[in-house]
Amino acid sequence: MIGNILFCKSIGVDGVVFGVLDKQNEIDVNRNKQLVELAAPMQTTFHRAFDCLKNPMQGLEQIMELG
Repeated sequence: MIGNILFCKSIGVDGVVFGVLDKQNEIDVNRNKQLVELAAPMQTTFHRAFDCLKNPMQGLEQIMELG
């Protein structure tokens, strides 16, 4: 994902879509935070990995905190 984000950034893409879950199907906050920071200033969207979350409401809060 890092390579793809860097490539998209280098060619002027407006945004990227990604989402990293851990082995418990919860949001991997640290890895997603790294990707959000790497992608800046592009827009980011969390993808359908969201559908696999055990606790979607908690996950939504975490995603919102990531920006």
